[in-house]
Amino acid sequence: RLFSIGSVHIRYYSLCWIIGLLFAYLIVQRLYRQQGIKSELFEPLFLYCFVGILVGAAWGTASSMSRASTSPIRWR
Repeated sequence: RLFSIGSVHIRYYSLCWIIGLLFAYLIVQRLYRQQGIKSELFEPLFLYCFVGILVGAAWGTASSMSRASTSPIRWR
């Protein structure tokens, strides 16, 4: 663990997720402003992408864990 805030432990990979999502938010928001797209369209898009990223990461982790334990191929 990297550090703790009360009973919440922050690990390096969660910090990478937070920083990556923050940078993505700022970059896409800047692109929206530069291209003159309404800012009302940005928030729902980012929310849907955020949920998709979390669901995809959880699904990917779960599927890779179950595949390794049930596959006839021995993983080294």
